[in-house]
Amino acid sequence: MGMPASGSQQRTRPKPAYHHCTDLWFEDGNVVFQAQTTFFRVHRGVLAANSSVFKDMFSFPQPANANVIPEVELHDTAKEVEHFFKTIFIAGYYDRHCKTDFEVVAAVLRLSTKYDVPSYRQRAIKQLALVFPTTLDAWKSRERRSRLYSSFIENAGAVVGLARETHVRALIPSAMYTCCEMGTEAILKAKADPAASKLGLSSYDRRCCLLGRQKLVNAWRAELFSRRGLAPDSYDLFAWFEGAKHQVCHAARLKWLAREDVWKMAFGSEWCTPLQTTRLEVRDEVCASCGDAFLANLERVRELIWESLPQFFALSDWAILREELRECLQDT
Repeated sequence: MGMPASGSQQRTRPKPAYHHCTDLWFEDGNVVFQAQTTFFRVHRGVLAANSSVFKDMFSFPQPANANVIPEVELHDTAKEVEHFFKTIFIAGYYDRHCKTDFEVVAAVLRLSTKYDVPSYRQRAIKQLALVFPTTLDAWKSRERRSRLYSSFIENAGAVVGLARETHVRALIPSAMYTCCEMGTEAILKAKADPAASKLGLSSYDRRCCLLGRQKLVNAWRAELFSRRGLAPDSYDLFAWFEGAKHQVCHAARLKWLAREDVWKMAFGSEWCTPLQTTRLEVRDEVCASCGDAFLANLERVRELIWESLPQFFALSDWAILREELRECLQDT
């Protein structure tokens, strides 16, 4: 058994570097908060006016010495507290960041829920609901603005964890679907770490996401590809109208089915974009009637998938989730 290392050989842990948050250190502030190694000197009255939790906290007897500024330790990350306090104390801070910075919106929703700041909780929920909506029309609008929302889309797994934590289940179906579009590897990597206050997918949510992914792909393929041998139908993707004048349309259909991307759609293990709006070149090669039938059927399948999205991920149906969202956004 080896001898313990001498004092000179032992590694000493560096002392944490404590510092003030420059933007949130007000000389006339009357309370100091510590989050991790960062200190914030702010105003009790402003916090009490916005938060019932801080109001109750400050109602306790204060030091008799007026020169003593009370200190409060918060068990939140310093970065989250910084975003939260800047939202409250610095005019326009939230508005400048809410459309493009997920970290800011997540911090505001998390802490406004914890410390009961209803107005900012509602604003954060509204922003997240634009990116992770409850209707297909709103989803299409999001697709058109995907670059603007890239910070949110990349953190879809964190949104699921955030929605669970803050009781906003209506965000979960489209957030989980977004995870599915990213692939199975991304789902497995989007792991929550409560010890580090890292938002993400719990083991339960990863399971729901992986199972739901396969369910929605199977449902989409069953609706879109299973009716190939049935009688012609104006809503059938494959069996378009009969007659000599549609021979060109049938040829275009067969050509479309032979495409590599269509085979991935039908059989690919990593394909999972049934809600994605894509331009289908086959419409340019068929008559107007067949083209309209093609697009009508495709849209019908998208609508069916969307309406079933919550059930794929073991959630209540959209009607219940939309009502929950309405209640979250209702003024108290």
